[in-house]
Amino acid sequence: MKEIDLNKIYIARLVNRIMQTSSVFVLWKSVKSSLNEKDAGQEKVSENKKIMDCYDGGNIFSTILFSLETTLVIELYKFFDTTKKALKLVEINNSNFGVAESLMSEEDKIHLKEILKKNKNTIDQIGKLRKKLFGHDQKEDNEQFLLPSMDDMNNLFSAIQEIHNLISLRVSQDFYAFDDKEYDQVKFVFQQLLDDLDMGKTERIKKEDEE
Repeated sequence: MKEIDLNKIYIARLVNRIMQTSSVFVLWKSVKSSLNEKDAGQEKVSENKKIMDCYDGGNIFSTILFSLETTLVIELYKFFDTTKKALKLVEINNSNFGVAESLMSEEDKIHLKEILKKNKNTIDQIGKLRKKLFGHDQKEDNEQFLLPSMDDMNNLFSAIQEIHNLISLRVSQDFYAFDDKEYDQVKFVFQQLLDDLDMGKTERIKKEDEE
């Protein structure tokens, strides 16, 4: 198979992974937003916490959040994995894939390096979480493991999308328009879910009292 055709296959796989990871990211942001006073307001956050606590006897919401964070870290780091045979965003620009390398201008390469440099700390932080906490449980390590801030995560996702489009335009002249409206929709649906749970709880208590 020609290298240019192989790169097209790789890019298609990367697009699919970006979309899947984006869905996880959007849901994670929605859950976090429902508990953030800047996003939802103090009164709504208080209500949401009560709803979640009411149903968290079975660790439902805490498990959902943990699963989202674990998946997010593992899938995000795949884009920058240092394993030799791993399919990653930046590898297509290296000598491993000479056709893509030859199609990129010096300006492209400089721009790519700038994007990676701006997000280096976030990528390193994600990598540390992946290697020491979610990939395996590092023993004898007192280091505190925290996810990057929401702003840093947003910037990293924007960088992933930009890097993908830069590569894709050079290899196959394709450009993918990532839809930012998905977050607003998912955030609305998740809040609606919490509100419906609260209404259901109220109705259940009312029926129990009547009985």
